[in-house]
This record gives sequence, structure tokens and C-alpha cells, in this order.
Amino acid sequence: PGDAVIRFENRLSLGGRAVVYDRIVVPAPMFKGLSEKRLLDRPSTIYSLYQTEFGITVLRAQERARAVGADRATARILGLAVGLPVLEVHRVAMTFGERPVEYRVSTIHTQMHDYVSVRSRNA
Repeated sequence: PGDAVIRFENRLSLGGRAVVYDRIVVPAPMFKGLSEKRLLDRPSTIYSLYQTEFGITVLRAQERARAVGADRATARILGLAVGLPVLEVHRVAMTFGERPVEYRVSTIHTQMHDYVSVRSRNA
């Protein structure tokens, strides 16, 4: 509580259709220089950006998932009707020493796609 953070949003599409809406929070001191341009210009995943640009390796993530009705903002971003069932996943990503480096809430439209989470060997 009280620490500076950076908040940003991310939208993932498959086949030209938005299917995941992420709201992400990271500790500002660990991600000095993170900007919208760096996020938009990244050549690969967000976790790859964390590693290559900031030296932060995500080793594992803890997730909790539940079904919810799409709120107005999510419905707009994913192109859905308000209240349509979606999967909401709360994730805490951790690096060495079980240090949290990211909190993410992903809202996923699973009508055409499954959500698959793969555990690391160490988890």
C-alpha cells in the first residue's frame, strides 16, 4: 500500500476478434521507463518485454478464475453485450524469491476459444 505503480490495459485478438481484455498493474520502481510506446512497439509478449527491457523474469503465476457478466467497459472492448458471461482471471505473477511483479485481471470471452493455463515445472 502506498507504493507507486504503473497501470495499463492490453487487448488480445484472435482471428481479428478481441477475446482478452487485460488490466495490468506493475510496481513503478521495477519498471522505470515503461511507456505506452514501449508496450505498443514490443516485438513479442509482455513477459518477454519485462525480461529483455527490465531484467525481470516471471517464473510463475498464481491465478483465480470465475465466471462473471461483462461490465460496460469490457463489453465495449470485447464487442459483447453487457452482462454476457465471460471468464475473469486474477493473476499475480512472481519472479525470483516469490517477489510479485505484476497483478493482472484478464476478462476473457470464451464462446469460441478455451482458456488454457500451463503450470511451470516448479509450481
